[in-house]
Amino acid sequence: RLLGFTVLGSLTIVAPVMSLEALTLTYLKIPQAVTDALMRLITAKTYPELIYVLAIAAFGAAVSEEFVFRGILQRSIMSRLSPWASIVVASAVFALLHTIWRMPPALVLGIFLGFLYWRTQSLVMPMVAHFTINTVSVVVTFVTERRGELAMLAWIREDKPAPAWLVVVSLAVFALAVRVLWKEGAPAASPGDLSGDSMPVDPAGTPPRVPPETPTP
Repeated sequence: RLLGFTVLGSLTIVAPVMSLEALTLTYLKIPQAVTDALMRLITAKTYPELIYVLAIAAFGAAVSEEFVFRGILQRSIMSRLSPWASIVVASAVFALLHTIWRMPPALVLGIFLGFLYWRTQSLVMPMVAHFTINTVSVVVTFVTERRGELAMLAWIREDKPAPAWLVVVSLAVFALAVRVLWKEGAPAASPGDLSGDSMPVDPAGTPPRVPPETPTP
């Protein structure tokens, strides 16, 4: 269930995030040189190139970025701040490193990925989600390259936001996926739990009694 709803959440957040990016680019014009550099990272013209780009830009980026931003940065911050504060701080750093023109959508994605890490206490689900979202970008770029931009919908090209009905439906399904992930995920760990210094507690919140040591003769 966790895997299925992680993928579902990742797919349904794409349209709202691409719409947010389209709105952002309306006010913050991205330089053509930056666009060209970003496109070179995810563009494939043949199927062998597509496999290579998926391996490097989709899978490799997902694994390495989640290891750094969630596995190291967010985990270390959670030993000092609350889980949600840690998620926001780590996501802000994540967004900053995805260029100023893509900060708002990157921040939203970072919060979702940080939420997955917090609730599952594992890097597997954030990596799966990150890989799924990257794969959508790579495949859309690949299809665009082969069929031409005019064959793609305007919101997929990020020329304008997606239709309102699609955003609403996507957000509704995304909310359902997040609800299930919240309920099915591991209980939120306290800072002490993350550092490994805390003593386990029973459901009532009382630490277990430790029997006194019996002196040896």
